[in-house]
Amino acid sequence: MKLSRDPAQVIAAIAERRKNISTQKSPNPINAPSSPVPVQLDFWEDGKRAAPNAIFRSALFPALNPKQKENRKFIEEKIFSVAGLTVFFTGKQFDQSDLDVYLELLNMARPYPLGSVDVLIKN
Repeated sequence: MKLSRDPAQVIAAIAERRKNISTQKSPNPINAPSSPVPVQLDFWEDGKRAAPNAIFRSALFPALNPKQKENRKFIEEKIFSVAGLTVFFTGKQFDQSDLDVYLELLNMARPYPLGSVDVLIKN
């Protein structure tokens, strides 16, 4: 396969495109809706669990051996960064059991719009 352009031209075109994107004006806030549209998690099957892709691709919930679990360290660092998304974590290191809890909480929150504070969870 042969490129129709010189690689230097391709790099220049990419730089120009990035420059144009960064200088574009943001949408006019006057035309923005007056009330935010509620965001809700996607539905998934009852026997399955789901989370944002960044959670699974990050090192936020590492697999630790028993000795590491006993001596979890306190961390304050950047865990993950890709495509403009960065995860910063401060606290005692998570492990796979913490991921199970997180996924179950997301499953329980599934039917409610995100940010709802008036939802009571009953036993």
